[in-house]
Amino acid sequence: LAPLMPLVYSYFATMRPDVMPGSLLSGAKAEGDSDSGSSPGSSPRLFFSECQVLATDPGAVPQIWHRDNLCPGLTILMPLTDVDDEVGPTQVLPGTHRLVSTGRGRSWTEALAALVRSAGAVAVAPATAGDVVLYDARLLHRGLGNSSYGRCRVVIAIRLDYCDTPPPGETLWMTQVSRIGGSLLHALGSLYSLLPVPQR
Repeated sequence: LAPLMPLVYSYFATMRPDVMPGSLLSGAKAEGDSDSGSSPGSSPRLFFSECQVLATDPGAVPQIWHRDNLCPGLTILMPLTDVDDEVGPTQVLPGTHRLVSTGRGRSWTEALAALVRSAGAVAVAPATAGDVVLYDARLLHRGLGNSSYGRCRVVIAIRLDYCDTPPPGETLWMTQVSRIGGSLLHALGSLYSLLPVPQR
């Protein structure tokens, strides 16, 4: 992960200007503070909130649209196998992290502009083993189904968050809203992509 750290540092410095730059990784604490990083007199500490291997077997169905966290954080996907449209790549709805009112604030116009530019959902494929996919934890995304008959998609998923904003940050009800909202935005994007392009 060392080559990614300048990007990670830049992201969190932008998303969390309230945190002292020196505490992004070290979690500078006052004497007597607990390890939570959220006690008085300390700066929140950045931590690996999740590290898992995700395997999408042949015939697997798509995931629901969801967010990894409601607060700024990063998700890093590292494919261990080649990923193409057949084995179920990750699909994202660009700009939807702007619909959550944290970090820089909520911006419906930025989210809508990103969705229009991409004409809806975008699959992160092709990707080869060893590539890295990095996205904001607030972004609506899902793993697509695996329509192959004999190939698995295997990726390592790593999450970086602050101790004072651990995932998931969503209640069950909010997860359902994300699922329905993602499905509606995906459908609208699909309809938009069918519109004829004006001739110049």
